[in-house]
Amino acid sequence: MLGGTSTSETLTADYADNTTGVVNVEGARDIMLYVTYAPKTGETNRVLYMQVETGPTTSDLYLLTLEEDTATSGTTENKTYTRSYTGAVGGTSYARSFSLGDIIAVGLRISFKESGTADFGTVKLRILYNA
Repeated sequence: MLGGTSTSETLTADYADNTTGVVNVEGARDIMLYVTYAPKTGETNRVLYMQVETGPTTSDLYLLTLEEDTATSGTTENKTYTRSYTGAVGGTSYARSFSLGDIIAVGLRISFKESGTADFGTVKLRILYNA
């Protein structure tokens, strides 16, 4: 299961197929996500996408968004909080950590998808936080 300590899961092209269970992070501080991504050997230019959902309960979740400045209009708009590895090469293992910091939420769910239509790679996720 995603979010465990040592199990890698095979990806698909749909977030719904690659989702953690909802983690109760009420009162958590310093939330860290540790992601290891390995595209399937022989594949090139793959992209792994990660999205984060939080909410006031474990059953009422919303996409976490970021505010970004748009260069063309000079305004600030909300963007979906996604992180991606772009152009990943098969047979290589990519490991990164992401800090969510101190979020005020009860429920947390992390989902992944990979670009492509076949021969998907794997992902492993660990979620650590101070209670």
